[in-house]
Amino acid sequence: MTFTSSAFQRSQGVKSECLNMMNMKCVLVGDGAVGKTAMLKRYTEGSFLDFDMPTVFDKTTIDLTVEGQQVSLELLDTSGMEDYYRLRSLSYLGA
Repeated sequence: MTFTSSAFQRSQGVKSECLNMMNMKCVLVGDGAVGKTAMLKRYTEGSFLDFDMPTVFDKTTIDLTVEGQQVSLELLDTSGMEDYYRLRSLSYLGA
């Protein structure tokens, strides 16, 4: 399934009671200090970070409507630091 920016409508954090909600998981991976956390904050909160703060792990869930279908999107922000590379793969299950 391909998503375009016009297909997404934010539900502004309102939890849906819809029983047919689709659950999706997206894991952000990459080298350290490349902007994974900044991209996630920009998308979910509409703002940029003013400073670089290394992430070990962070999880955010947002509700969206994609082509008329309710979607619960779980976003996982992983560490890019080499010290945590073994933990990163634990995030992949179900993605």
